[in-house]
Amino acid sequence: YWLQSSIRSAVVGLQFVPGGKPIVEQPMPFGDGMLKYLNTWRGWGVGLTGRALKPVKGDVEPFKRFIKAAFGNEDQAHCEYLEKRLAWIFQQPTVKHPTWIYIIGRPYQGKSTLLKLIAELVGQTCTSNIDERALQSQFAEWRAEKLLVTLDDSSVKDRHLVQQLLKRLTTEEHSQVNKKYQSEYTASNYTTFFFAANGVDALLEHDDRRALVLSAECSWDYA
Repeated sequence: YWLQSSIRSAVVGLQFVPGGKPIVEQPMPFGDGMLKYLNTWRGWGVGLTGRALKPVKGDVEPFKRFIKAAFGNEDQAHCEYLEKRLAWIFQQPTVKHPTWIYIIGRPYQGKSTLLKLIAELVGQTCTSNIDERALQSQFAEWRAEKLLVTLDDSSVKDRHLVQQLLKRLTTEEHSQVNKKYQSEYTASNYTTFFFAANGVDALLEHDDRRALVLSAECSWDYA
């Protein structure tokens, strides 16, 4: 009875469209009809359990104060750019931004705290934490349907190779995804790369326009 029902919704496949509706419609390649796809994006903040976050109006001044404190010695224009760059992830999730974010500084300056805040908002299902081995692997589950990717900077040994890979993955709008036991396919690349390192040696040159490199030196007294 259900298969014959006129109100049954049928889809032709799956698509990952962050910020989109559960059912995504796209024009047919030939003809005037529309094709329906099931959106695998489940909402902001979704982890292994729990419901999606709903945006509400509120006071964001505490977050602004945190940014100002964590990057106390940075140019204020750089801090404002960081806020806008982070907002891009949520306001335009299907538009690839050709930059990555690299935070450097001593421990206990707020780098990991900022990263955790963004990861909680994006959601565990759309976040990956990788190391150099995963980055160089022929399989790429870590970037399939991900909006935020963080890298364990201490794992990097071949800095030049990692630099080249990151430069390519940061700018390309589509990439080949090769999963275990599945055929390779081309997927849209919406990923933002966000790294925090305790050293002063960034993986990418400070004058590389694809990288937003910020130095964290918190003015708060944690003691």
